[in-house]
Formats: sequence, C-alpha cells, structure tokens
Amino acid sequence: MLKKLIIILALTFIAGLIEGFTLFFKKSPIFFKETGEVKSIGLQEFKEILKENPFIIDARGKGKYTNGHLPGAVPYSEDLQIPEEKKVVIYNDEDSYDLSLELADSLKKKGYKVYIFFDGWRIWNNENN
Repeated sequence: MLKKLIIILALTFIAGLIEGFTLFFKKSPIFFKETGEVKSIGLQEFKEILKENPFIIDARGKGKYTNGHLPGAVPYSEDLQIPEEKKVVIYNDEDSYDLSLELADSLKKKGYKVYIFFDGWRIWNNENN
C-alpha cells in the first residue's frame, strides 16, 4: 500500500514538472516559432533590419522607455499610427513577452511584417555599453 502511494505521488510530481516545463517553454523566446509574418530575431538581424528604417515599438512600458530605448523606437500605446509599408520591430524585456506576442499577432492580422526582438533592450545594451 505504501509503495502504491509513493508511486502515485511520484507520478503526480512528475506530471506537475512536465506541465511546468510545457508552460515555460511555450512562452520562452527560445521556442518562439515563426508564424505567418511574425519572426523572432536576434541582434544581428535587428541591425540589418535597422538599415531599412523599420517602425520600432518598445513594449516595455513608458517608464522603462523614458529611462532609455533603442534608436528610433516609440513607446507602445493603443493608438500607434504605423505606416503600412513599414516593417515593424517589437522589442521587450522578460516582463513584456506576452504584450509583444499579442501586439505582433494583432499587427500580423492587419498585414504588417512583424519582427520580435526578445530581450532586445538588454541585448542591445550588452552590445553597446
């Protein structure tokens, strides 16, 4: 009886771990998959896209934007006016992954080509400081 209880508890614990890993990896930028016109990019790709004068959105919040932002970026707001012909780059930090994904999906549905630069502010600062 005790062995069965231990086995049941162990299986429950393992199932919980698997569920936790699944939720983590689902939101992790490492496992973000390209979907339609949304693509996850790194620093080098961001630098290349910068040459094309994209529309850059800071999804971290206005407070963090005020303290520093990527060149040419605008803070996220509900009423952004994005030129139709522009590529859009959304960058974030770990607190704004969800907003970035929601915004990217919304813009994709409107026909924009969207790039997400996950942890872009930290990566940019590490490279340029």
